[in-house]
Amino acid sequence: MGPQFVMGTSSEIKLSSSLIAPLIIAHNVTFSSPTGSHLDHGDSQWQEILLDLNQSELHKNRHLVLQVRKGIPTKIRGQLWWSFVKSRLKPLAGHYTRLLASGNIETAAAKQIELDIVRTLPGHRHFGSTGAAGVGPLRRVLLAYSRYDPEVGYCQGLNRLAAVLLLCLGEEEAFWALVCIVTCLMPCGYYTAGLEGARADLLTLQDIIQEKLPRLWDHLSSQGAEGAPLALGWLLCAFADCLPPSTYLRVWDSFLLEGHKVLLRYALALFKYCEEEVLKCEDAGSSLECLQRTANTVLDADQLAQIAFCELNPFSQKMVNSKREKHLKALKEEALVKAQSNTSWTDDSNSTLGNSLGKRTWSTGPS
Repeated sequence: MGPQFVMGTSSEIKLSSSLIAPLIIAHNVTFSSPTGSHLDHGDSQWQEILLDLNQSELHKNRHLVLQVRKGIPTKIRGQLWWSFVKSRLKPLAGHYTRLLASGNIETAAAKQIELDIVRTLPGHRHFGSTGAAGVGPLRRVLLAYSRYDPEVGYCQGLNRLAAVLLLCLGEEEAFWALVCIVTCLMPCGYYTAGLEGARADLLTLQDIIQEKLPRLWDHLSSQGAEGAPLALGWLLCAFADCLPPSTYLRVWDSFLLEGHKVLLRYALALFKYCEEEVLKCEDAGSSLECLQRTANTVLDADQLAQIAFCELNPFSQKMVNSKREKHLKALKEEALVKAQSNTSWTDDSNSTLGNSLGKRTWSTGPS
C-alpha cells in the first residue's frame, strides 16, 4: 500500500510515511497478513479456500457461500473481504493518494465528516475520541470518497461503513471497499439526497414482513409502529449501528460476498428474532424500544443466521426485485409529481414515510 496521509493543522494535507494496518477487530485480535498456516488444523475447508484464492481469482460458488455464512475466521477475515471486493471492481493504483492530495478540505462534506467522526462507533476505543487510532484513517477514507463520488459526497451512514471496513482492512483497501459497497453492492440511490434506493428497500422489507410475519405486522401496524426509521438505519449502516460487533461482522461476511439482499434477509431475521417479545408490548414506543434493545444484545450469530438463511425461505432474488421495482417506480412517480408542484417529498406532512425518512442526516440512535 502506498504512503498515507494525515490531516494537517492548516488547510493542507500532509504526507505521513507510517503505514496504517487494519485496526483491532472483534475479540481484540489484530489482523496481520493471514495465510492458511495461521489457521487451526481443523479449519481444512478454509485452508482449501485460501489455497484456491492464491492460485486464481475468486469465483462465487455454493460451497463458498455456505462456508462464509458460517462466519469467516477472524485471522483471515480481512483477506477474504478484500478478495470479495476485488472480484467486483479493480482498484486504480495511486488513485486514493491523488484524491487525498486534491480538493478543498473546507467543503460542506468535510465539515460534516468532522462533526460525525468521533460519534461513528460510540465507545469504541479506536474511534471514540479525536486522538484515537482510527480517527485519522476514517477521516481520510471519507474525504477521499466525497471527492471520488461527488453525487453522494458524504452522507451519515458512510462513516459507520468505513469504520467497520477499517477494523479489518488497511486504509486504502477500506476506501476501495467503501466504493464497492456504494457503487456495486447497494442499489442506486441508497446514499443520495433523497435516499430513494433505501426507501424502496424499506418498503420492500415491509411487504415481506407482512407476508412472512403477519402476526408481528398486524401488531406493529395497529400501534402505528411499523419500525420504518429503525429498519432504515439497519440497512444504511449494514447493522453496524445496532448489532454487537461479533454479530455484525458475521453479517458483513455474507454481505460482501453475496450482495445487498443479505441485508434484507438479516433485517427480516431480526424482526423474527424479536417477534415474541415485541408481541407482548402494549404501545408503539415499547415495541420499537424492544426491537432496538434486543438487536443490541444479539450475540448468537449462529441462531440469527439460521433464521436469515433457513427459516424464512423461500427468499428469492426474483421476489425481492419484483417488489423493489414496483416501489421504486412509485417513488419516482411521486418525486416527479412533487417536483412539478415545486414541493419536496420531505415536506409532505401527510406522508408517514416522508415523516419517517425526510432527513438525509437521519439518526436511529447515537451517531
